[in-house]
Amino acid sequence: MNENDQSQQLIVQSVSLNWAEQLFAEADLGDSRRTRRLIQIAGSVVSSPGQSLLSSCDGKPAMKEGLYRWLENDAIDYRAIVDAGSAASKHWLQMVEGDIVAASDTSNIEVPHSLRHALGPLRHRCPGGLLE
Repeated sequence: MNENDQSQQLIVQSVSLNWAEQLFAEADLGDSRRTRRLIQIAGSVVSSPGQSLLSSCDGKPAMKEGLYRWLENDAIDYRAIVDAGSAASKHWLQMVEGDIVAASDTSNIEVPHSLRHALGPLRHRCPGGLLE
């Protein structure tokens, strides 16, 4: 990776982390460390589009361990995450004047296993929709 690519990646990571912090900073997960981990996970995922949660850890063992522990933590209530995201989104929407258009792609495609490789890449250079 050249110096320009590294600089761009740092910018993406910084913006992603800032977005995640704005969205989830008020999540009441019972412990501020859980909230910080949520922000870290969300920022990492957003800066790694098309990758799995595990891939977004960039091969860092500590990040992988933290991800697994956070996901397996029964004390974390997903409703607190949804509430924080909803409140932040409502706040952002209140700052906008005029109409708001929310586009959503709900399309779905399912390809039989025997045809996936023959179809070629559908997106993210993954053949037949496979995330390899």
